[in-house]
Amino acid sequence: TIETEGAELDGGRRSDEACAMVTRSSCEEDMKSSTQRVRREPVSCRAASALLALAFLCLCSGETAGAGLASMCFNLQPCANHALQRRDFLCRHQCVHFSAGRQLRSFATRCRLPPVVKCSMEQSSDLSSLPPELQRLCSWLAESRNDKEAAIKLVQLGDSLELYMGKSERRGGEKVRVPGCISNVRVSVASKEDESGSLRVSLDGDADARVARGMLALLVKGLGGLTAQEVLSTRSDDIIQAANLKSLLPTGRNDGLRSMLATFQTLIENELKGRKKETVVQDAGAHAPAEARQVWAWGGRSEEVAVLLSGGVDSSVALELVRRQGFKPRAFYLRIWLEDELAHLGECPWEEDWSYASSVAEQLKVPLESISLQEEYWEQVVEYLIREAKMGRTPNPDIMCNSRIKFGMFEEYVGKHFSRVASGHYAVSCHDDVGTRPSRLMMSPDKVKDQTYFLCNLRQDQLKHALFPIGGYTKEKVRELAREFNLPTQRRKDSQGICFLGKLKFEDFVGHHLGEDPGPVIDFHTGRELGEHRGLWFYTIGQRKGLGSATRKVTHLGPWFVAGKDRERNMLYVSNQYDVIEGPRRSFDVEQINWMAGSLPEDDALRLRIKTRHGPNIHDGLLTLSQGKLSGRVSLDGRDSGLAPGQWAALYDGEECIGGGMIADSTFLTKPEEEEEENGELAVAFGEDK
Repeated sequence: TIETEGAELDGGRRSDEACAMVTRSSCEEDMKSSTQRVRREPVSCRAASALLALAFLCLCSGETAGAGLASMCFNLQPCANHALQRRDFLCRHQCVHFSAGRQLRSFATRCRLPPVVKCSMEQSSDLSSLPPELQRLCSWLAESRNDKEAAIKLVQLGDSLELYMGKSERRGGEKVRVPGCISNVRVSVASKEDESGSLRVSLDGDADARVARGMLALLVKGLGGLTAQEVLSTRSDDIIQAANLKSLLPTGRNDGLRSMLATFQTLIENELKGRKKETVVQDAGAHAPAEARQVWAWGGRSEEVAVLLSGGVDSSVALELVRRQGFKPRAFYLRIWLEDELAHLGECPWEEDWSYASSVAEQLKVPLESISLQEEYWEQVVEYLIREAKMGRTPNPDIMCNSRIKFGMFEEYVGKHFSRVASGHYAVSCHDDVGTRPSRLMMSPDKVKDQTYFLCNLRQDQLKHALFPIGGYTKEKVRELAREFNLPTQRRKDSQGICFLGKLKFEDFVGHHLGEDPGPVIDFHTGRELGEHRGLWFYTIGQRKGLGSATRKVTHLGPWFVAGKDRERNMLYVSNQYDVIEGPRRSFDVEQINWMAGSLPEDDALRLRIKTRHGPNIHDGLLTLSQGKLSGRVSLDGRDSGLAPGQWAALYDGEECIGGGMIADSTFLTKPEEEEEENGELAVAFGEDK
């Protein structure tokens, strides 16, 4: 309930005082209500209106979705001090209806408060009631200047947890999963009576994400060694307020802290009551959208299918198609986000994806579980990406993610318990029911969206177990099916860029891990030094954008393109003649060829179709094999520009993808032979493995 005192909102006249009386009724057991008063300040009528909006937003922003409907009428007038962030979105005498939940939070993100208005809608907390060590840690966190610094401190705190636990009595029982955390957090409690007969507890736990481990360490170190009653009387909101976490970290992380403390307290209550600890199920995340089951209850019936649900429209439609075809689907959300990278600290890039995935699973009444593969993703994909970038090559993490994670580690951990593993890829898998012939990977009818290029490194055993329900449809048809099925993702846009980086730029990610290594920029034709580059890993062959600082002195002679790299001498070669970049691309070497059929071809020379990147373009060419038919030379019938060592070439026999290989360094970037003969110049070679 919101009431006003002394505020006239109808005529735009000034009011000496504006005050909002906010009453909030909680749904706790005793149904207590609390009333708080926003402090009085002389403000204009329009500021009073914004104050009322603020009061309502603060009141409801912490409530769960579906808490009911609320409406209010307020007057916003154009004013620089409290305009909306989008200046064109101003209204007069407009009645706005909110539903507690998504619409309200969406509005909250668009509003900016007038500087003159200062208020606190938090419930008053007796911070002195927090244990001394917890107070000290909270004060240390509250001193953070921004969300990134706070998250870094939490990482440091989490890194110290193992050393701390090594010095304490670590006798906790079997660890149980903390429900409500998408991170895999497991905790346990050990207890013993002291001389006075009080039950003192030791807290223990671990987490697969370093920020989550930091929040866990805050509780373990701040509450360890206290009596059971002292831990039970500790309120999570007091901790969040004392550490200023509500303003420093997203809602998801604050909710995670609440869930951790609540789980510790539940375990302590069970010990006090002498009851066995209740089984904690594999709860996938904050809203537990579907039936929760024991994590090891997977499989057992041949008709069960594991569906990789990412929260996008493609995987959502794939899930419903599996269900409608009579299978029993079980959805899995793979956590591969690098949420502990410095550029992500303080953010939860997976929250929107998880929200959509859980909504889809709930609507379709399909069990959904979150599987953390962050460590595996780092070892199998990210380390490969960093290593290739450091070598001056152009890696493809999406190809490695499919072969090593989605149909690799997930298959090993979970997928093998099911008859098939389904995903939302645009590709067609053809299986021989008798099992006498190998499975085949065919292109999608939608040549623009076809994703066989990203699947070209799958082994036969992986392909034989894979299912691509939407592979026979175009993107337009998939959107149509999403609308027909009335899925929550039907209007969601497709994701772009490297999957695990989110909004983080690739060059920022590489720069964070590899730093900078300046070197000379050389004109490919004259050998003249033109400038200085930041590090070879920031540039790809054929690149034009981003060369400004490296070629600033000769911009008028451009445009300039990256022609090649000499890793031995840390030189970056550029050219203002794009034919030089395009010339050598009629042929290139490939290595580490994966033959999807599981057997080598009979012939040493094959006429094939070759894709050098995702998209509709495909070339005819000749592959001449060597070295046990696991490497070879590709000669294209036409030209292809912008190729670079480390990229992948997918191989096709008609519409069938038969495998793929990595474009090799050797003899790749040299001046065209015709230029050598014409000019009599020695070719400049670079990019070779040393």
